[in-house]
Amino acid sequence: MRVEFHPALQQDFKDALDHYEREGGLHLAERFESEFRGCLKAIQAAPRRFSFYLKGKVFRRIRLESFPFLLVYRERRTQFGS
Repeated sequence: MRVEFHPALQQDFKDALDHYEREGGLHLAERFESEFRGCLKAIQAAPRRFSFYLKGKVFRRIRLESFPFLLVYRERRTQFGS
């Protein structure tokens, strides 16, 4: 299995990081980035651990603990040789 994120995730992450740096300074942006990366690690370690998103059975979600940010992802079966 591999985990896939929506292509817009990278831009959303950058926009949020810029927002927190602008509004709260570098320290707040660094806290956001640390928590975000912690969520990515948690997903990669155990992707099925988190709840399904919007009562569906394809996408899952994880919320950042201290920030109003939600990561939505899905698992995909890899094909042989991938």
